[in-house]
Amino acid sequence: MEYIMNMAKSLAQQGKKHWEIAEILEVTDRTVRNYLTRKSAPRKKRSSLLDPYKTTIDSILNDDLYYNATVLMEKLQANGYTGQISILRDLMKKTRDRLSAEAVIRYETVPGFQAQVDWLELGLVRVGPSLRKRYAFVMVLGYSRRAFVCFTESMKMSVLQACHVAAFGYFGGAPQEILYDNMKTAFVYDREKNSFQPNKNLLKLAVHYGFTPKRCRVRRPQTKGKVERFIRYIRSSFIPRNPDLGLPLEELDNRMLMWLEKVDTKVLRDFGMNRMERFKQEADVLRKLPAFPYDTREVHELVVHRDSTIIFEGNRYSIPPKYIRQLVTLKADTRARTAAVFVEDTPVREFALERAGSHARIMFPEDEVSLKKIWEKQMKQRERREAIARQKKAEKKQSTEVETRPPSSYDFFLLAWGVS
Repeated sequence: MEYIMNMAKSLAQQGKKHWEIAEILEVTDRTVRNYLTRKSAPRKKRSSLLDPYKTTIDSILNDDLYYNATVLMEKLQANGYTGQISILRDLMKKTRDRLSAEAVIRYETVPGFQAQVDWLELGLVRVGPSLRKRYAFVMVLGYSRRAFVCFTESMKMSVLQACHVAAFGYFGGAPQEILYDNMKTAFVYDREKNSFQPNKNLLKLAVHYGFTPKRCRVRRPQTKGKVERFIRYIRSSFIPRNPDLGLPLEELDNRMLMWLEKVDTKVLRDFGMNRMERFKQEADVLRKLPAFPYDTREVHELVVHRDSTIIFEGNRYSIPPKYIRQLVTLKADTRARTAAVFVEDTPVREFALERAGSHARIMFPEDEVSLKKIWEKQMKQRERREAIARQKKAEKKQSTEVETRPPSSYDFFLLAWGVS
């Protein structure tokens, strides 16, 4: 309680209003007023059996705010702790409150440090004759509140990575860390560590751009409140102006970028500045982009079938017939819906991807011509082989044929030999 009271005073010294402090600390305005007018009496500090373990507890709860108390108790007992679990639970609650308050304030004040990411699920949208699921990827920079948004038809890992790359290009840099909610594609549960760990593919992207992926603490949605507020803003402002979400994704992205340009010029009530003005203070702190963007394409090893096609996402695409029965590498950009095929390092074919599961068969004209020539050649060779086989069979039949006669035809020979 004393720590939160001091935090309220610190926020007030920074110029925060009572309602802002109440929102950050998750208390009422009246409680904030009481904190700011109350004088804390000095207390004598008591020693605790947990004193030697406070650093360990801080570290564990900083990684997982709601770490299981019983599991933590077992770890401490293995290192010599002899106290009761009730004392541990009390300390864990105080530590959670402190870390949560620190996290909220840190994300509010440090330029270039953090971005928040989330998905806006748009549900089923009519695209032509069919219904498709559509989503919007949203990344918001913590300090400037500047946002990047793009539309997709999937939330799979390769799409998530591609959206990150597009966002970094839009901002001209990457933050030091990115905060995610309970996003299944971003974090997976590690039973050995008894905690959620970043997906290995997300880690590869993070290493390439130099940011640290962080998972939003469970039941602490305010730590990523900026992205959630911006998602509500999209629903209340962009979508009513652009109700047809069945447009081509490229068209939706263009409309979103034009809308974002207008949003960036609107003054933020809390700061008296607009997003672009604050972004100028943040842009120089963002991490510089690497020389080459991260390759977010999915890689698949596929066999070219007898009809000169490969199968990907339930659709067939033709490949030059000379590669029939060979292994080729397909690299698919599942956000842009394009693919490239390679034999070893040699590019063979590039094409647009059809909708997954539509059972489309795409035959390129040059492949059809080549395949027809091969089939005609094979048919002639087959006909030639069959003709040769028929001729050999006839010759064999003729050479092995035996003349048959009735028994009476042998009477003459019997008489000549004196056999009656």
